[in-house]
Amino acid sequence: MKKRRRPRLTLVKPVRFAPEEWETIRERASFVSLAPSVYVRQTALRYRLSSRVNSRAIHELARVGNNLNQLARRANATGRVEVSGRLEEVLREVSDAIASLVEC
Repeated sequence: MKKRRRPRLTLVKPVRFAPEEWETIRERASFVSLAPSVYVRQTALRYRLSSRVNSRAIHELARVGNNLNQLARRANATGRVEVSGRLEEVLREVSDAIASLVEC
């Protein structure tokens, strides 16, 4: 199978940003593991951005959440309500963290 060649990026067009805008771009680009110039180009062209960090973090948090859920069930079954309450609270925090990562 032939490998698709990327078009050469030969045009350079200066763009102006306010310092606050540039900082926001840098933060968002960093979040999805891209250079700011690549981030700006991809968002301007409406490419779907995905982060390898996000999918890995989501997977790990889901795994931790699953383990916490199992511990909470066991604590409920054995009558350790004080432990169960704290586990359920942490499980909610993990679920919230996953939801916020998915939204990005």
